[in-house]
Amino acid sequence: MLKTYTLNLTGRDAGTALRLTELPALVADRAARAALRAVGESEDGGVITLVFKHLKQVRDLGERGLRLLSPFVDARLPDGTALDLGATGAHGVRDWRNIEKIQQQALYLHTGFIIERESVDIPVAMVGDHILHGSTEARVTFCSPLLAAVLESKLATYHELETVLSTEDCFNLQEVNNVRAIRNWHESQKAPP
Repeated sequence: MLKTYTLNLTGRDAGTALRLTELPALVADRAARAALRAVGESEDGGVITLVFKHLKQVRDLGERGLRLLSPFVDARLPDGTALDLGATGAHGVRDWRNIEKIQQQALYLHTGFIIERESVDIPVAMVGDHILHGSTEARVTFCSPLLAAVLESKLATYHELETVLSTEDCFNLQEVNNVRAIRNWHESQKAPP
């Protein structure tokens, strides 16, 4: 489910607590793909690739980069009013140093889970079988392959990915897919030829 985080601002904004909310997986993926496209990089890695590999390139775009990263910042002031990163005063940030801090924490909400996550080891022979017998070049282009795999598995609906499931939820669901595929592959290896 979508995570939230309370960020206490410093400097001229000291005393302001913002509530940051993670974007649903498909919404975050769409924003990440737009940012990756803007810097000429592959869109397939979605938000994870954006944050861990290409964030500096997007930030180097200056004002355009700020606009490309702004969808990730769903921040609310204590009274529930949406924070406008481009504004100053009551609905904005007075201390410019807080803008990057807000952006960093918002992006961390989307990707922080990946840092210590263990991955499922997929047998090399299974990968080889897939390449020889099941690989195809046909693929969806509206979202990252991870989200497409979750949709195809029917473990989540498009609506759920658009509204309530996070990027971490998608990784968890894909892990279920991977374990199921490994089990099925092992069973097929036991069957007589």
